[in-house]
Order: sequence, then C-alpha cells, then structure tokens
Amino acid sequence: MFRIIGDSSCDLTSLSHISPDILYGRAPLRVIVDDVEYVDTYDLDTRAMMDAVYGFKGKTGSACPSPEEYAELCRDVDEAYIITISSNLSGSYNSAILARDLVLAEFPEKKIHVFDSLSAGPELSLIAEKIARLASSGMAFEDVVAQTQEYMTRTALLFQLNSLENLTKNGRVSKMAGMTAKLLGIRMIGIASAVGTVEPLHKSRGTEKTYSLVLQEMRERGFTGGRVILGHAFQEAGAQMMRQMILGEFPTADITVMPLSGLCCYYAEEGGLLVGFEK
Repeated sequence: MFRIIGDSSCDLTSLSHISPDILYGRAPLRVIVDDVEYVDTYDLDTRAMMDAVYGFKGKTGSACPSPEEYAELCRDVDEAYIITISSNLSGSYNSAILARDLVLAEFPEKKIHVFDSLSAGPELSLIAEKIARLASSGMAFEDVVAQTQEYMTRTALLFQLNSLENLTKNGRVSKMAGMTAKLLGIRMIGIASAVGTVEPLHKSRGTEKTYSLVLQEMRERGFTGGRVILGHAFQEAGAQMMRQMILGEFPTADITVMPLSGLCCYYAEEGGLLVGFEK
C-alpha cells in the first residue's frame, strides 16, 4: 500500500481522477497574519485569509509543516512518495527529510522518498499525477522514483503575477523588482528556475498581451500540446482565457483549471496565474 504526499503548495485535493483507490495526503503550510495562523488545509477560506493579509499593515509570512505532520502520513503505509515546494523557497523539504528519517528509524522496512520539486503549485500537481499513474500500475518503488525524477526534467512552471508585495516582503524576489512592479502597475511573468527560485522573465501590461507572452514562453520551452494545469488566485475568468489561448494553438492539450491553495494564493496574490506544463 502506498500514499502520495504533498505539502499544501500542491493544489490537488485528491488523486481520484487517476484512480479512486489512491491514498493522498497534504502536510499543511501556514500563513501568518498578525497573531493569527491560517493553516492551509483543504477547507481553508482563502478569500478570508487574503482579506486579512491585505487589511493588515504589518509584515505577514508563512511557515512550513512540522516533521511530525509528514511522519503521520507515512506510518500507516508501506511506501510513501513525498513532493515538496522548492527547498530554496521553504523549509518544507528539510522537514520532510527529517520525517522520513524518523519513520525509517521506527519502521526500517518502509520505503519513503522525498522529491524536491524545485517548484510550486501546478508543477507539483503534475508530478503527483505522474507518481499516481506509475505506482498504481504495480511498478516497483525504485522504478517509480527513477521515472518520476526523469519526468521532472520535462515539466516547468511559469507564472503571471499582478503584485510582488508578499514575495518581496518574504525575500523571494528583490525589493527593487517589487517596487518597480508596484510603481508602474505592471504584471510580472516569471519561471521557477533550475534551482527552484523565482526568476523574472518579462514585464507586461494588459491581460491578452501578458497571456500571449506566457504562451510564447511555453512554446519556446518545449510545450507541444501535452498536460497543463492552470492554478489561479481568484481569477477563474483569466484562467479560462489562458486555457482557450493554449487550445487555439494546441487543440490536443489536456488542460485543467483549478484554484490555488492558500499558500500559493498568498504568494501569487489576487489575480495571479500559475501554469504548470509538460515540455
């Protein structure tokens, strides 16, 4: 018996669309506003959380899951596949490694692997789906790990953000980049870099022009019409627009639109769009 485990930067709430029998769980990150801790569980009211973030004038932040939260999801299965947000953006990966070591000290016969996604949001969802398909086929644990690691070289994450305020406050992008975006009212297009950091690519104005640049980046990075997951922060209409633009050029693309989790909403901010895709 196996379980696929993400932290809550993975927006999936289940993997039943792959198979109804797959065990899946998320270790929640937290968003901290003043003295209130918003735990990023499936039932988190992300709208209320973001209203609190925008209404608070002080510094807000985030915190990673504890090792025990990961460990609890590993103890009742024979095999566990853990996927975390980039280790260069959060301590979640290190927490998962500690959990792995803790559980293996208790149960040496178990098999646990921790994948550092070097990404966030929809790209984690793509990786989780891949693991689900491989592991549910009856493939050996070691082969699932090897094939998933190879698959991760063929996925990418692009993002379009209307604000960089929370990324800037938490040291994820430079203060200069954040101030420039705020003063000029521009949108930033970026990518999860090869080392899992936020790498700006373009500055843009206007929805259609911005999404056209996102599609251009997808094409230039090897997208030919495969799997795409669009995660949005209160931007369903924009995500559907992006979906139609992709299908207009790649009609065979398999595209899912979903709302972002609390953690990803916090960093993407209102109107943000994250695009995970296969290269």
